[in-house]
Amino acid sequence: MTFLKNPVVRDVVILVVAALLLSIPFINQAFHLDDRDFIEFSRASAEDPMKFRIKGYEARGKYLTVFKDPHPPLLTTYLSVPLRLGAQVNEVLFHSLYLVFPVIASVSMYSLAHRFTKKPLAAALLLMFTPGCLVVSHTIMGNYPGLAMWLAAAALYIWGVDRDNLSLLAGSAIVMALAIMTAYLALSLIPVMLFYTLFNRRFRFRYLIIPALPLGIYGIWRFYALLRYGHPPSISYSLGTLRYDRHLLAMLVFIGGATVFPLSALVLYLKNKSGRLIGILLILPLASAAALDFFNKGMVTTTQVVIVALLAAAGAMAVYRISATAVDAVSTLRKSREGWADPLFLFTWFVTGVVSYMIFSVSYVSVRHLLLLFPPLVLLFIRETERLWPTRPLLKKSFVTFTLVLTLAVGLLAAVADYRLANLYRTLSGTMGEKHKESGTDLWARGDFGFHYYMKQQGFMYLNDKSEVKPGDIIVTATFPASVMETPWPEGSYSLEENIEIEDSFPVRIMNPWANAGFYGHPMGPLPLAFSSEKLEEIKVYRYLGPVT
Repeated sequence: MTFLKNPVVRDVVILVVAALLLSIPFINQAFHLDDRDFIEFSRASAEDPMKFRIKGYEARGKYLTVFKDPHPPLLTTYLSVPLRLGAQVNEVLFHSLYLVFPVIASVSMYSLAHRFTKKPLAAALLLMFTPGCLVVSHTIMGNYPGLAMWLAAAALYIWGVDRDNLSLLAGSAIVMALAIMTAYLALSLIPVMLFYTLFNRRFRFRYLIIPALPLGIYGIWRFYALLRYGHPPSISYSLGTLRYDRHLLAMLVFIGGATVFPLSALVLYLKNKSGRLIGILLILPLASAAALDFFNKGMVTTTQVVIVALLAAAGAMAVYRISATAVDAVSTLRKSREGWADPLFLFTWFVTGVVSYMIFSVSYVSVRHLLLLFPPLVLLFIRETERLWPTRPLLKKSFVTFTLVLTLAVGLLAAVADYRLANLYRTLSGTMGEKHKESGTDLWARGDFGFHYYMKQQGFMYLNDKSEVKPGDIIVTATFPASVMETPWPEGSYSLEENIEIEDSFPVRIMNPWANAGFYGHPMGPLPLAFSSEKLEEIKVYRYLGPVT
């Protein structure tokens, strides 16, 4: 195969194969978290592609007369295509449709890394291997597809500007529009790309107008929704307000634990004198104090104190380092020297991602909502390794290789843990449906996400604020899915019929209050994942006895 002699072609083949190898084994993963929203809106889109709301929707313990899609419509329109052709919703079908996104993300990251680093293959693989990307790429939510399309649009635009290539710029405009209609976070593309033209002093009209075209398409869609429904679609969840004082530490811990292997990050960022000074005198003490505060509040175990401090320090050092390179870039600019534009661009990319997260995401910290921060941090890491041990290239190569291996190992552990948690609710629903189908009473499920989806398939009704529960009815609830319920139980008395503690020999927990793991939401636990033998889930079966008299 002579075409593989071309190093770029060879690298792309490696990336495509790696992306598929890390995705196909998870292709039958049960639907999980907000996957259900995408399923239901894909069904609605199969009936009417311009339908952006559902009547009689149930979520968070509420019966919603009208539920407006909190996401742009491109993904659900895409998922609806096989449904229009007669296919039925199933896990393998929907996950197969999403196999394209890990490929797009890895190849696009490779293209960007070619522009900003000397090790594009390492950078692309490192992003792919991060626990955050590896786990979220196995869901059908919009976070990972949004990241993939963001990277593709950015790569086309940046290379189009650098080469003054109108075809690449036109392609970037199209992909930007697709990215924005995939995930609202992609709106951040517009300021980030304009920053690129500013820092590289490319002020031609075509470079400035290209980002405006997808924004116009987005505006047309919002105007259509306004005409059809009376108001434009929401661009963020309405689940409370961000508390920056409480959430900053969680963001740092999740960045430290879900991106590059944390020990590698600390070794790299503590290598130079200023990094050691800031790290040892400021960041490590503050991270340790915060971890001890978690321990005093009963949020982590004794062993986890060290892990939280380590992850917080790794995340903080990454943020410090990307900020320090920007400060150095400004100093270089003032001295009229070259080499300032790229570090300043990566910093503005990171900052724009943080601001976008605050605008478009929910009021808790979740790894899936931080994915836009991963690429600039990975590019920073690879750029920093290029200056590491200049006289010892073998040691440098070994460091990068071990970082890739260790990051992949943690990523796979997290992905398998998520797979097992998601599949638990599919298996549980079948067990509960078989056990209670002849009970002669109404069956209710209290909890959201995949638990809601699969229990409903087994004939259980969703317990919401409009439900009319009768004496003798059975109610099944699960700890994690019930944690997001915003309505109380129906008034009355209950008898606990069964309490099932589900154990799992796999030693990693990803969303687990007993292990203090909160990958998808930090209120569940301050760690993105935890090594633990704690129970995987707790299921409780109640019988409603009737109103208290």
